[in-house]
Amino acid sequence: MIGMPEIGEKEQRVLELVREYWPISALEVAQHFSEDVSSRDSKKRHSTNYAYYLKKLIARRLVLSKRVGNALIVWPVEVEAYRTIHGILRDSHALPQHHGHNPSAEEAGMQTHQRDNGFQEGSAPAGVR
Repeated sequence: MIGMPEIGEKEQRVLELVREYWPISALEVAQHFSEDVSSRDSKKRHSTNYAYYLKKLIARRLVLSKRVGNALIVWPVEVEAYRTIHGILRDSHALPQHHGHNPSAEEAGMQTHQRDNGFQEGSAPAGVR
């Protein structure tokens, strides 16, 4: 991104992991990096460590987050664009379909008589009549 310093190697690796395995928590990131999370103390230490990197990515607006209990869950910011596109597509399928039939202006109830300005009714931009 322009005007933003590059992210560090560790942050880049965490970001790549988030993009591949979203949604993901700090503890799950630690497990992907083969950290020992067998004891309660090691879980807390590694969770805190990776939460630090996730928060840096959140601050740079590369990932979005949500708290679920004590867990910080993140996903790539691109996912929101996918959700928006999905919503648009879902909404467009809810509209009545014409199945290839494009009614003429008369069928649609529009008047098409010529006005003295040379434009058909409804064809000139608003305020240009």
